[in-house]
Amino acid sequence: MVKNGKRKILKENEESTDFKGWKIVDSNSGPSTKMSKLLQWTEIDIKNDETEVSLNESLIKDDFINNFTDSFKKRKPMKITNVQLLNDPFQVAVVNNLLKDPELIPKLVEEMENIEWNKKQMDLYEFYQSTDLVNVGSPYISSFYKFITNDMKVWMEKLTGMKIQKVSMSCSMYNCTNFLLSHDDLLSDRLIAYVFYLSPWKEANEWNETMGGALEVFKSDSNGQPQYPAYKKFFPSNNQLAFFKVEKKSHHQVGEVLTKDYPRLTIHGWFHGFKDNVDYDADAVKIKRPNVPIFKSPNSLAFVNSKIINKNYLKDSIKAEIQQQIEDNSEAGLGEFLTDEFLGNIQKDLTNSSLKWTTKGPANQQNYEILDVQSVPKSSSLKELISLVGSKHFFKLLHEYTELDVYGKNAKSPTCTVEFQRWKGGCYALINDPTTYSDDSLDLILNIGHNEGVGTITYLVPDKQDNDSTSDYENEEDDSVLLTIYPQNNFLNLVYRSAGTAKFTKYCYKSAIMDNEFFKICSTISYIVVIFVIGLPMWWKSTEIHRAALPSDEIAVLDKTPITFTMKIGIFIGNDERQKTVVEELEVFFRNNDMFNAILIPIQVSQSDISNIRTPGSLEIMLNKYYVAKPGDLLVAEWNNLQDDVLVTNERTLFVSPKASSQKIYEVIRSWIVRDYKIRSILGQVKTFDGKQLRHNFPPPSPEYEIMLSILNPKPDLQTLYWNVKKATEDYLQPFLKEFSDLSDFTIKSQWKYQVQLKYDSKQIKDSSKVGRHFAMDKDSLPHIITSIERKLGTDVANKPCIHLVVYAPPCNSAPVYIYKDSKRVSNLTFDSFISAKWGGIVIANPPDTTCSVILSEDDGTKPKEIYLHSHAIMDFVLYELRKIFELEVEVPINNAALVSLEQITPRLWEKDMYLRNGAVHLIASASSTLQSLIKLLDDIKNIVIGDHVGHEIYAAYENVLKAKEHLANNEINKAVKHARIAFIAAEKAFNDPSLLELLYFPEEQKYAIYIPLYLPIMIPVIFSFNSIKKYFKKKKEQDVDEKDEVSKKDN
Repeated sequence: MVKNGKRKILKENEESTDFKGWKIVDSNSGPSTKMSKLLQWTEIDIKNDETEVSLNESLIKDDFINNFTDSFKKRKPMKITNVQLLNDPFQVAVVNNLLKDPELIPKLVEEMENIEWNKKQMDLYEFYQSTDLVNVGSPYISSFYKFITNDMKVWMEKLTGMKIQKVSMSCSMYNCTNFLLSHDDLLSDRLIAYVFYLSPWKEANEWNETMGGALEVFKSDSNGQPQYPAYKKFFPSNNQLAFFKVEKKSHHQVGEVLTKDYPRLTIHGWFHGFKDNVDYDADAVKIKRPNVPIFKSPNSLAFVNSKIINKNYLKDSIKAEIQQQIEDNSEAGLGEFLTDEFLGNIQKDLTNSSLKWTTKGPANQQNYEILDVQSVPKSSSLKELISLVGSKHFFKLLHEYTELDVYGKNAKSPTCTVEFQRWKGGCYALINDPTTYSDDSLDLILNIGHNEGVGTITYLVPDKQDNDSTSDYENEEDDSVLLTIYPQNNFLNLVYRSAGTAKFTKYCYKSAIMDNEFFKICSTISYIVVIFVIGLPMWWKSTEIHRAALPSDEIAVLDKTPITFTMKIGIFIGNDERQKTVVEELEVFFRNNDMFNAILIPIQVSQSDISNIRTPGSLEIMLNKYYVAKPGDLLVAEWNNLQDDVLVTNERTLFVSPKASSQKIYEVIRSWIVRDYKIRSILGQVKTFDGKQLRHNFPPPSPEYEIMLSILNPKPDLQTLYWNVKKATEDYLQPFLKEFSDLSDFTIKSQWKYQVQLKYDSKQIKDSSKVGRHFAMDKDSLPHIITSIERKLGTDVANKPCIHLVVYAPPCNSAPVYIYKDSKRVSNLTFDSFISAKWGGIVIANPPDTTCSVILSEDDGTKPKEIYLHSHAIMDFVLYELRKIFELEVEVPINNAALVSLEQITPRLWEKDMYLRNGAVHLIASASSTLQSLIKLLDDIKNIVIGDHVGHEIYAAYENVLKAKEHLANNEINKAVKHARIAFIAAEKAFNDPSLLELLYFPEEQKYAIYIPLYLPIMIPVIFSFNSIKKYFKKKKEQDVDEKDEVSKKDN
């Protein structure tokens, strides 16, 4: 539908509408009388719409149309803004900024990407073309098609004065090296040819000489044949229209596209008339052009000899083989036909500047250079070769090769023509070349020199060639190829072709030509350089196993630096003499301990401060003015009224009696406060009597723990348990675990489990309680109990270690339950509990006797009884279990040494220091051991991939091990714990990284077995090319010597 010069796409179910009293219907039956209204457009009528295509406003004004029409009819020159009209050699118009809205062009290009392209390739052309756009249903292309067939059709009729019946239209795409050679477009009813250029890319809005792809027009000679060079070139520009009148002289071509970055995209076609073009002559296009070469009879001046022709081709046996090959295939190829010496002389003669070369045309037949034989020096090898191929003796040799009647008694006036051709970029010979003869003939093609893709000759089946290939390149090429000859240096091709067999020489891409042999050698050398200087090292680097640099030597000696720590101990004893003695004796004890260093600091206090002291607590407060025990430090203070020799408080203080020995003080510090026996077992320094090493049986502290508090109600039908688990967790577990948060992160979870019973052999025992009995659980059944309930707790697939805290509440009919060992109770408490150090613990929360006695006496079995669990009673046992699991409890008894009773939820301060210190030592030792094992593994197995991320983790672990050791030696416990934890996590992450196993089972032999077959075919030509390079430089050296000799002769 057209409205005011715009083309709009009809939506589905939308009907066309009348505008200003008329309606336009798309039809090929001829122009509508109402089309003239399109020329009445005004600027006000033109409105923007993304689906509309419209002409530039300046192109539809009366002034422009009248001016152009007058210039076109009278063949007057015209050049105004955006429009250029060329009248000679034929009328060509170029209109820039054709469309008002150039933003439509990217949308057209986007749709063109999705249409089907067919590659058109023949002697005349090589490019991609779409089907006729009438068959394309894409929105913008359909709209553009209707715009051309209606609006543009009317506009073109007005500009040219020609009556147009229909329009043909398709898309073409020229990629790098694509071309369309000289032709005139003259076919039947074609009146006007047009090309619309689409190049919406910013860098390619306007094309230039370096990009190629120009529309080139030719002048014609007196015979109407196009002549090189091109008269005028029009380079593509976005939103540009070029059109010309189709006539006998409208010879034009599309130059080779040279850019690799952008395609040359066009929408092109023809405006057809109601009758045939007046210049079209169907008979004329079939007439062969008269430019026929001159054939001459052979002369007898030259002789065939082995100085010119390879002696092998003069042997009778070889001649017989060639003859058989000609008989079987009608062609034969003779490699190294000329001798090396004679070939070198020919190549040298061809560089003579006195030789005259002329371009052979016309442009619609061929384009290459031929040598004027008159300009060849008589004494040259080149002249000798030309004479030889036209001699009777050479005809005789050909007769021996082919058995053709070109020599001998049966020969009937054989003739020949000799042409010495030079090919370069842009050269070609089309099918309608005058070498298509009516008689049988023998073609001889001898190639001197060689460029890839230059001079390729194709022979076609007789009577299959297109007699008018220069006029219509829309026809599909057929499969009619008989033979294709790819030129090779010093190679003579013999081709016997019957009458009617056509041939053409393929267009030579400009990028395929090298000016001379020097560039070929340079190219070969550069290829070798790239292969050996870049390719091989890159291949070697890319195929080697990546192994990040690691501090292997440093890690190997990591355990040479022992893990030690230092603690400061402030000592206060009222008697100065005794204080001095104790300090000296303790120094001796600590000096003999290689595990840690102790800095002993005697504390001197004024008598006035001591006189007011009445309790150990007040003494401790007073001493803090003189000495503050930081994390890891200790205070030893003497107090007269002690029952024991040593009393350890919940703070960082030891009270000692006047009778306490220095050895007793040392033993308490070593075994309780420091627990160096545990550190030694962690480091593997504990040995049995027979010398075997004993290692600590516990894993290092995990960076993360999951604390699972599970409440088991085995009989929910008999009892209902009530307990505020959340409150108990917040009041008891969280404060306790928070003290160790520097070392590990804890996630606390709770769950209620029903109908989960502890499976054990129960034995009822009478007693004097209110219920009159209890049930015995044998100690030997405890491991089986843990096994029976572990799966039901649901944490067997947790990603981090889990500590189970189980509270088991037996119902009154099977309670209370007490643990027995050797027929005796292990405790006299109401609750019993037991732990598994690596798993957790179970608390048996027996209901109170008074509650059970009431329940059992009143139980009618109608509903479950309410049982209340008390947090304080249960959590005391839970915290005790955690203390045992974290190894906080003192396991080594010392005579006359005691601990102040623990009346707090959190651990003692010195217990916290001990746990963090020992944890840091354990993490450092574990990280060091992991790093050393990993480094040894990586050093032993060389084909393990070591990624950069693995190397980063190893470096991080190593550096943090060193920092943790340093801080531990300086008694900076919190900092030591921080770096030890980082080192442990990094070491474990590196050791367990899955990338270490990627090429573990891919040895070097397999790698070479895979890559060698890929690279060997590339290397073989490279190796053989060394011979060519050697020959070139040898020849060049000889030429330089000859030139010097000639110069010296002239000087003499």
